[in-house]
Amino acid sequence: MERAWIRNDVAVSPVIATILMVAITVVLAAVLYVLVTSLIPDEPEPPGQDLMTKEPIGPDIWEFRVTSTPTNEELSYYKVIILKNGTKVHTMDPLEEVSKGNYRFTDLDDGGRLTSGDRFIITCEPESRYELNIFWRESGNVRGSVDWET
Repeated sequence: MERAWIRNDVAVSPVIATILMVAITVVLAAVLYVLVTSLIPDEPEPPGQDLMTKEPIGPDIWEFRVTSTPTNEELSYYKVIILKNGTKVHTMDPLEEVSKGNYRFTDLDDGGRLTSGDRFIITCEPESRYELNIFWRESGNVRGSVDWET
């Protein structure tokens, strides 16, 4: 018994083949995009701490100046939380030049970055314990902290 080979010239049409190649290319490009973008960090956290000084400038009014910062990053990379007697009383997220009620932040050079000389002015209530914390928004790590009592 001899086998006979049947020739089959039927194949996928050129239009379908082109659509399949484009679809495969799009899927591969999307997979590569997801892989590459997941490897790039959003906001690299600078090393070191942001240091501040504090001093009373009036009855129950305190001024805090940034004295040094390892890098002068944009204000939007930071958030500030103010605690009174251990309870959160004010949040700036993101940090921006603002005056709200008893709390004011001034960007000394109007450059939109946290730099030496930038200041917070806080009007406090007597016989209270306060804490001002500067956080790196992405990681939540404390960049600077100062506490005081009135």
